[in-house]
Amino acid sequence: MRHCFVLLFVCFLVRCMVSCSGCTEYVADGTPSDNPEANFKVTSPEGIPLYFTITSVSGCSVVGSSTYKNISGQVTLPSRVDYKAVQYRVNNIDKYAFSGCLQLQEVILPEGLVEIERSAFSGCTQLQRVVIPSSLEVLGGSAFDGCTALTSLSVAKGNKNFDSRGDCNAIIDRRSNVLLVGCQTSRIPEGVSGIGEGAFGGCTGLKKVEVPAGVRSIGVSAFGGCSSLEEVVLPKSLHSVGQFAFANCTMLREVALPDAVDHVRDYTFAGCKALEHVRLPDSLQCIEHHAFYGCKSLRNVTLPESLTELGGSAFYECSGLTKVEVPARVTRLGEYAFCFCSGLKEVILHEGLVSIGNGAFSGCSSLTELNVPGSVTRVGDYAFLDCWALTKLDLPAHVVSIGETAFDNCQKLNSLYLHATTPPSTWFESFASVVCSRASLYVPKESVSAYRSAKTWRMFRHIQAMP
Repeated sequence: MRHCFVLLFVCFLVRCMVSCSGCTEYVADGTPSDNPEANFKVTSPEGIPLYFTITSVSGCSVVGSSTYKNISGQVTLPSRVDYKAVQYRVNNIDKYAFSGCLQLQEVILPEGLVEIERSAFSGCTQLQRVVIPSSLEVLGGSAFDGCTALTSLSVAKGNKNFDSRGDCNAIIDRRSNVLLVGCQTSRIPEGVSGIGEGAFGGCTGLKKVEVPAGVRSIGVSAFGGCSSLEEVVLPKSLHSVGQFAFANCTMLREVALPDAVDHVRDYTFAGCKALEHVRLPDSLQCIEHHAFYGCKSLRNVTLPESLTELGGSAFYECSGLTKVEVPARVTRLGEYAFCFCSGLKEVILHEGLVSIGNGAFSGCSSLTELNVPGSVTRVGDYAFLDCWALTKLDLPAHVVSIGETAFDNCQKLNSLYLHATTPPSTWFESFASVVCSRASLYVPKESVSAYRSAKTWRMFRHIQAMP
């Protein structure tokens, strides 16, 4: 009996030594009350309750909890957890698990961890140091987005998937050669092929970025929210810039996109309110929705002849913009494309344009005159709403439709030239009553009677033949 007891005791010691070699093991101490998706909880050495979901026969994942918002300082995650006489490996951190933990300063990631899902630590504004364990295989996009205090990033030796080559203070995926996570003290090393999603997102201390030659892509939100970023140098090798890539970089004053870039994606420079100059490549084909939304300091922009698509709200509220020429290959002007460009005084449109989208020039209160090309057939709803300074407008013969409140509140409009022989379809509210009572409507001689009897058009008091 005594021999058996000694044998059992030795086995217990061996198990403890194995369990504690390079890992931490916790025992579940309860069931969760505030996260119904979790299966059990444990308490860390710092006294922090951690919640877990069983993901396989022997694996579990750290999941989020409202109690994490109270985490202050350091938290140590276990490599193994015992629950109901079964030992589970902690191989995953769930998406958004620790997102918004404002007082978290350091997290000890365990060996055995395989995946950190997207945005797992996003918005942890006091997080200072991260060491990626050698076991990690998957690092989700924007995993550390908005960690504004982050200054130390490294990868444990032996990791076959990630590295921090040359002490660059960043995390790079060896397989794709893409930099996934950076911080304000990072250096983008030579040989990297891309900057990943949210890699530098929210690095408010970052002031200058030099992207090295060879980088072909900058991912979604890669530098979004870098509110101190003043200068960015982009290489000729760059082909693609993702959505929100430089959104809300409120100190950025100038940017030159390389010739290989053919799209400016949705919200790429949205909220860059200090941006004054942007150089667009001659090969550019498309400016997508909200690309320069709210760039209030933008004075002049040259749209290249190669451009074929100008998306909705592309230059919305670019109040410093004074002149714009839309290239001939653009056939449809996106909704609200130049809405609230209150400083816009001159607009040049070319033959080939077919449609002026809803609200395209709404709120352009400095625009005094506009010649609409003969190819235009449709003027959208609110297209020139609140263009207070507009005094003269010339609409071509092919216009068949004028949208609701298209010219409402154009208080100074006194001359409207309409070349269509058949009165275009329109709404009662397309023109304010004050416009109808004051402005002169000039139409083809043979169509005067048709306009005087047509719905809405007959509201104009002064309808006469073109001189």
